[in-house]
Amino acid sequence: MGLFGRKKKNEQRASDLDDKYESLHSLEQYEEAIACCDEAIALDPEHSMAWLNKGNSLIKLGKNEESIACYNEVIRLDPESHNAWLNKGKILEALGKYEEAIACYDEIIRFWPEFYIAWTSKGKILQALGKYEEAIACYDKVITFEDPYHSESALFGKGVTLFQLERYEESIACFDETIRLHNPGTITSIDLYSVLSYKGIVFHAMGKYEESIACYDEAIKLDTEDSAAWYNKGNSLSSLGRHTEAIACYDAAIKLDPEFSAAWYKKANSLSSLENYEEAIVCYDEAIKLYPVNSVAWKNKCTALKKLGRDEEAEQCFAKARELDES
Repeated sequence: MGLFGRKKKNEQRASDLDDKYESLHSLEQYEEAIACCDEAIALDPEHSMAWLNKGNSLIKLGKNEESIACYNEVIRLDPESHNAWLNKGKILEALGKYEEAIACYDEIIRFWPEFYIAWTSKGKILQALGKYEEAIACYDKVITFEDPYHSESALFGKGVTLFQLERYEESIACFDETIRLHNPGTITSIDLYSVLSYKGIVFHAMGKYEESIACYDEAIKLDTEDSAAWYNKGNSLSSLGRHTEAIACYDAAIKLDPEFSAAWYKKANSLSSLENYEEAIVCYDEAIKLYPVNSVAWKNKCTALKKLGRDEEAEQCFAKARELDES
């Protein structure tokens, strides 16, 4: 067999190893999967799929730098490999190297202008960096593709960004459109619980507490085990002066997450509003134990102690709050 024939045979053997790799990787046997990739690379150093697969298994083992090196090799062999650019970008993003991650997503966009994941990933980073208008431009780009499966995640991201800009009506409109397009059978689908929860947060910020409660109720139907929706519902009920109902919500949140400091604190505030100062102090103590630097909790405990005539203890709490404020 000539040199060319051996080369073709090695390429075929390397390609055949891809199937073995898939089985090992799916079984979470990552070390064995990497060894399989190394065998394929030894047969054919330019087999880009083996480099890509090796990078994917290295990620699972937390070996980020080695994984990036593999993706760089894929990119050298195939500069238009959107999988390599995307996975490299995701690692850099997780490492907080945002500008480098954006550069990866930009490379994908250069070769694949309608690759929606690159646009949404770039938008999320820009949003995290506080570059809200630029983030919205990325989300809008995906929305212009007029593909409902892809628009769902972009609309949600845009809605959150608009909320951060305090453009509440526009934010609600985005969440409503996300809900309208929601298709749980697709890989790009956004968790409806998250959309409803965020919509409730926006309504609360607008002072539309009844509407926010309705959103939280819908979210809770979808996930009764998430403490955040119970907590947020409690806040809206508290804002309406419905403190007994609010306390029940805070209790539900605390039952799910006993170390939820904010829930203990807000429960204490509602108990104080109902003039149940003894129980309020117990809750302030729990909140402070979990988050000792909450100066407002110390101040509110001070107020509750004064209501009970326990002035010396109240002064100690006030002194602690002042110390925290000045530190």
